[in-house]
Amino acid sequence: QIAHYDKLIKMFPRTAVDSLYNRGLLYLTMADTTMVAADMKAVVAAAKESNDTADYAACYGSIALRMQNNTAEADKLLEVYAKKPRRLAAPPVVEYFFNRPAALVIKRLMVGDNKQRTRVLTLVGLDCYSRNDKNGARKYLSLVRNAGDPSMDEYAIALSYLKRLGQN
Repeated sequence: QIAHYDKLIKMFPRTAVDSLYNRGLLYLTMADTTMVAADMKAVVAAAKESNDTADYAACYGSIALRMQNNTAEADKLLEVYAKKPRRLAAPPVVEYFFNRPAALVIKRLMVGDNKQRTRVLTLVGLDCYSRNDKNGARKYLSLVRNAGDPSMDEYAIALSYLKRLGQN
């Protein structure tokens, strides 16, 4: 699949944002954080204003950078993206990444259908993982495994990181 996205990106470099994002998700499943960060940063850079794809790319990019112990660059990515013009309010989980409240109130983030809950729980679980909170990572990623939507990329990502945590 990565070769497929590589080909699309080469063929259509000006409109490759979705391919970059999807390839970044594949790299995240494989824990190739250098490639995840590069693809997600490219998606964020290409966004003239905020949109769903760039919102989540900023979150995943910051997670990948934290997994590389590059906290300053992760914070900068979120800061730069948060300054982009926005037509619609950011989803609650994206706001969580931008504002880092002292306490996590997961119920406030769990707005929407099962697909959205799968994405939220995966993002929060990976954020815990990137901050070396293995118990939090297990908790949220296990919720994805047990009640998430298996048709989503985030479901596969959650299972991948549960395996890294020793959970099958």
